[in-house]
Amino acid sequence: SIVISVFPINLGRFHVLHPMLWSIMFALSLVWMVRYIRAPQSYIAIFISLQLIYVGFNHELVQNLNQPSYEAFFAEEQFAQISDFIDQPLDSYYVVTIGFHPSVALYNGFYTLNAYVSNYPLAYKNQFREIISGELDKNPELQSYFDNWGSRAYIFVDELGNDSTLYRGNGIRIEDLDLNLDVLHEMGGRYILSAVEINTETNPEYQLLEYFQHPDSAWEIYLYGF
Repeated sequence: SIVISVFPINLGRFHVLHPMLWSIMFALSLVWMVRYIRAPQSYIAIFISLQLIYVGFNHELVQNLNQPSYEAFFAEEQFAQISDFIDQPLDSYYVVTIGFHPSVALYNGFYTLNAYVSNYPLAYKNQFREIISGELDKNPELQSYFDNWGSRAYIFVDELGNDSTLYRGNGIRIEDLDLNLDVLHEMGGRYILSAVEINTETNPEYQLLEYFQHPDSAWEIYLYGF
């Protein structure tokens, strides 16, 4: 991590090349065995079988297999229902998302104030920070994450930590949500799309407008006004 902090890029992204490198090494090892080792074909078959078993139980591969499908992740029909319920031109208001990546809403045509953007004006970051400052004050780790990096300009919530993929059935309810709604409104925000419930009894400034679920969606979406 010390080395990574010295460079202006995240060297951890190198890991994305690992599958390709391991595949090349596997292919070279097979060539080496066939051309330079006079081993019985049964040994080679066992070696290849062990490699395939390893790939089959690879943690990252198994983890990805347990993820929702592309269709479920972007949930077009569910977000069409949300748009129809709001019944306003999509370019006439902004939304923010909690508990799921704003890219999902963006993909479905919504205009979001929060996003994952590598390059955007510092003035926007500073203004957006005012929205989440109350939550950042509760959590030094999230505060450092946003202040010292900031490409992920999300609605960070102390009770959720840095988890941005809270799929349906999570059973989570936010008890104390401290957002600056005046700044949110000033920036054009009108609705909150949340993958978790907000306790409106302890947070009366938020009004639950509707709850959306869909059998083909990875999310449960609570629509809040303020």
